[in-house]
Amino acid sequence: MKKTDWPMLVVGVVMFVGGILALANPGGTFAALEVMLGIVAFFEGIILILNYYKIKKYTGFKAKLGSWFGVVLVVLGLLLVLWPNGMATIFTYFIAIWFIVDAIKDLSLSWPLRVHFSRSLYITTLVLNILVIVGGLVLLFNPGLMQATMGVIIGISLLLSGAWCALFAVNSKIES
Repeated sequence: MKKTDWPMLVVGVVMFVGGILALANPGGTFAALEVMLGIVAFFEGIILILNYYKIKKYTGFKAKLGSWFGVVLVVLGLLLVLWPNGMATIFTYFIAIWFIVDAIKDLSLSWPLRVHFSRSLYITTLVLNILVIVGGLVLLFNPGLMQATMGVIIGISLLLSGAWCALFAVNSKIES
């Protein structure tokens, strides 16, 4: 006898509802993700520190490096959990500067494209990298924009994934 995949259906409904909630409060979605990421980083750091004591006699320097990374993760995790708004701004500035620097690097590397490849490829590269620089500058001067748009992107993704899971659960009957 065939029946509906109920666990998949429940996951789909939960994801769909999560998508609606994320779209209703995009800024809150970003903060919630930061806290979840902070919890994961904290526990991953603890695991790395504890593993240092288990494997230090076998690996030497590599184990010490892992334990230091564990300490960094613990501190980062605590900061994300205890100070999500401040960390969001720092994270956004980091991303903005990364976009700008990477686009400038790509622009400098694309200069030879005008000679060795087609002119249209060079112009496309030029336009795209200028748009990335503009996007980076917008984030640099308006960090809240990333926090709001991230929630919308996550909300839409959850809605679509949830709908797919629910449709799959109902339409692909499993054998019992």
